[in-house]
Amino acid sequence: MKSEHISDALQMLPDEILQETQRVRSRKKRINGIRRKWLAAVAVLVLVVSGSWLFLQIFTENDAKELPVLTVSRECRGGDMGSFECFMAYDISEQVNGNPWTKGADISALPVYRTPLDLEAYETKGEVYGGDLGRMESVLRDTAVRLGQDGDTVEIEKRKGLYYLDAYLTTEKDGISIEVGHDLTAHIEFEPPVSIQEEYHFDYNSSYEELQTVAEYLKEEYNVLIGMRYPQTNIDGGNYDYDKHQSYQLEFYDGSGDLVNQIINYNFNKVAFYSSENKLWLMRIFQPDLSQRVGEYPIISPNEAEEYLLRGDYVTSVPYEIPGREYVKKVELVYQTQVWEQYYMPYYKFYVELPEEQEDGMKTYGIYYVNALDRQYLSYQDEARFN
Repeated sequence: MKSEHISDALQMLPDEILQETQRVRSRKKRINGIRRKWLAAVAVLVLVVSGSWLFLQIFTENDAKELPVLTVSRECRGGDMGSFECFMAYDISEQVNGNPWTKGADISALPVYRTPLDLEAYETKGEVYGGDLGRMESVLRDTAVRLGQDGDTVEIEKRKGLYYLDAYLTTEKDGISIEVGHDLTAHIEFEPPVSIQEEYHFDYNSSYEELQTVAEYLKEEYNVLIGMRYPQTNIDGGNYDYDKHQSYQLEFYDGSGDLVNQIINYNFNKVAFYSSENKLWLMRIFQPDLSQRVGEYPIISPNEAEEYLLRGDYVTSVPYEIPGREYVKKVELVYQTQVWEQYYMPYYKFYVELPEEQEDGMKTYGIYYVNALDRQYLSYQDEARFN
């Protein structure tokens, strides 16, 4: 049928039919328009989400590629049948500290730092080099200022120690000596020792409760020397010696910042007090060089670490293999800070009950370390031993 015939036929239709037809046409146009708008919006949303996902994947892959694989060893220096790292107590619950990390902590990554030391020289010559004399002197003068001395006028003597280069300062007029080594730890020795007020008991044998009270006194008395915004008390220990004396170490770390920052401060940036017969004779301010940050590395969970532990993937000075899962009594996350480490990196520290229970029920818990980094970022020097 020709178009003019169709037009003539439409002219002969009643107005009601033509109006209804027009309404249907208009409604269909509106629906189609709305559909087109929604389809366009959905298409844009899909593009945005897909693009964001793709960008995140590329960013994550690139970020992961930027993290170098770290070469480590499972060999532990020191330790034999007569001497190894352990904790002695009647029950593992007696082991306490102020570690801000807990087993349920929501942490997926932690920073790794390169140590500033020349480990090759340590291996070949038994000496450690790499200490920055300028930074050592700066730390020493700053410590003197915090002790109320004039940091600009103190005399500094430099000497070579047994294994590394030391710089130290002695102020004879008030009996205070300061020594700073390559690791930037400030050793402050009081001669004669400073008496603690009589109402406090601060000694090698002080109880946990006594040290809690002493800690509040020290935070107030030495707040400038502690130099922290939010000093958190760390009473670390609970270990018994062979004379059945239980002892603890009193320290402070800065509790400011998020959990990761607190973990770093707990392990690296801290102040320790040492007393004998209620007299303070030594303080140590720990502040290692963390300027060589390698990156933020993904870490495994405590449960994954325990599986590695049971398979023998650990570092320890304990001369026993893990006797079984039921002997694993406690785990915490720490950083290894020994001088022979090439990197400061996180480890899971496991307390494992050993078959050395004494007649009075005293137990020995061996210490085993499992590297906390995701295994794709680790390369072992002694891999053949575990294949």
